Amino acid sequence: MRSSENCSRPSVRNQNLVTATGAIIGSVDEEVADVLIHLCSIANRLDIDLADALRRKEALNETRAWS
Repeated sequence: MRSSENCSRPSVRNQNLVTATGAIIGSVDEEVADVLIHLCSIANRLDIDLADALRRKEALNETRAWS
């Protein structure tokens, strides 16, 4: 399944996350956005072109046999 197909399913994406004590701490889409923000920050500090890195990694993954 391609990631674009995965993103279209709204089943848990916007649901609030709840801690063991019952406190609402946000939603999955907010957490994914936080991860992306941190990833971009790391890439900027290390002078990594994320678009180029993604294209190279996708090309490599297409040559692999996944079990």
